[in-house]
Amino acid sequence: MKKAQSWSVDIMVAAGVFILGIVLFFYIVERNVGPDKLDELIDEGENIMGVIQGSAEKDNECSFILGNKVDKERLRGCAANYNRTRILFDSGKDFCIYFKDSQGNVLNVSSITNKTGIGFGAPWVNYTILNETGELFGFLPCMEE
Repeated sequence: MKKAQSWSVDIMVAAGVFILGIVLFFYIVERNVGPDKLDELIDEGENIMGVIQGSAEKDNECSFILGNKVDKERLRGCAANYNRTRILFDSGKDFCIYFKDSQGNVLNVSSITNKTGIGFGAPWVNYTILNETGELFGFLPCMEE
C-alpha cells in the first residue's frame, strides 16, 4: 500500500508544480503587455521620430528627414551600424525602420542603405505579411547583415 500512496503524492506534487508554472506564465505575460508597456513603446516611437525628423533638441546624424525630403546620405550613414543608430536614437528597444508609399506599399530602400531587407534596424526583426483574411502570408527581414 505504501507504493500506491507514494505514487499519488508524486502526482499531486507534479500537478502542483504544473499549476504553479501556468500561473507564473500568465502573470509574466500579463505584466509584459499591460498598458504601461504600450505607453512605453509609444513614447519610444515618438522619440525615434523626433530624431529622424531632426527636431531642434534631437538633431543628429540620424536626422535624415529634412523638411519633406529624405537626405539619402544621412539615411545611408544612419543605416550603416545598428548599434550606433540605437545609441543615436536613444533607444532601449529593437526597431525596424522602413518606408511606405501613399498606397501603403513598402518601398525598397536597399539601394540607398546598402543593406538587404525592407529597411534598416535590428537584423533579427522581421516584417510580417498578412493576407486579406489576416492569416500569415510570409515575412521579410528588416535587414540582413
